Amino acid sequence: MTRRRFIPALTLAIVAGAATIAYAVHETGNNVLTFAPVAGSFSPNAKGSGETSITQGKIDSAPGNGVDDGTDVWKASFQFSGLKPRQMYTITVPGRYDAPPPAESGIVSFVTSSDGSSRTYFEFVGLARLGVARLRLGGDQGPVVLQATRAAGGAGTIVTQPGSYGGWSR
Repeated sequence: MTRRRFIPALTLAIVAGAATIAYAVHETGNNVLTFAPVAGSFSPNAKGSGETSITQGKIDSAPGNGVDDGTDVWKASFQFSGLKPRQMYTITVPGRYDAPPPAESGIVSFVTSSDGSSRTYFEFVGLARLGVARLRLGGDQGPVVLQATRAAGGAGTIVTQPGSYGGWSR
């Protein structure tokens, strides 16, 4: 390749690489959560798992028809077992736009089945980043049963797997 062709080709490769890196930094992938009992949990054998992702500006108001209103929407799916049967639980997160820091607010509540398990899928808005999620008995202020966190040494884990912005693997 002549020097004349090499310089433009190199420039194009650098620009394309930089654009790919910038795009990759913006992408968040899927958050995979593993819930574990907190110290003193009344359900020490309970466990849970889940996945969250962000869909940029898309609210699924009808199957196959999303409403693009510019709001980032989180999609979430969780499964729990080993909880108290027929009890209400709430998943709370800190850092919602509608709650003053460090307040936590509920993103979903559900009632467990007769065997103490539950599955839930839902969408929510108003969260900048998912750093910790807690499963509480009852409402927002109930005792913490399970937790998933990015913090080292905390109960449970949250790991972001690379993927497309708003990618959903389920």
